[in-house]
Amino acid sequence: MMQDNSLLALSGVYHIKERLFSRLLRRHGMEKLSPAQGRILMALWEQDDIPVRQLAFLTSLDKSTLSLSLSRMEQFGIILRSGDASDRRIVRVRLTEHGKKYRHACAAAMEELTEILFRGIPASERTTFLQVLTQMFDNVSAQEQAQEL
Repeated sequence: MMQDNSLLALSGVYHIKERLFSRLLRRHGMEKLSPAQGRILMALWEQDDIPVRQLAFLTSLDKSTLSLSLSRMEQFGIILRSGDASDRRIVRVRLTEHGKKYRHACAAAMEELTEILFRGIPASERTTFLQVLTQMFDNVSAQEQAQEL
């Protein structure tokens, strides 16, 4: 059973969460967006007009998924990519006015997803869980960066 294997449980939660998020995005009128694109939007609402490399870090998306997602979002008129004024090697990503209009609907989908994920879990356990999850994220991020060097 999944409770016996924490890695299998973590993977299962992730994949089911992605499917739920996709359905919630559609329900809120964002039929064209994938869960990865939803994460990109959320990152850009927090900090717009950022380098692709920083966006990859903020979303934890691999290069191919990020590149494909950005291409589609650009085709839909949601984002624009442009060269950096001070360093031509850097590509920056920013939201268009059209992309900014998705904010309310995407936030509503995320709120619903968060409610589903934490249903029945007391606030004190949520806090502990998020601390542990943050530490796990830091651990795997550090390991991944160390291996890329």
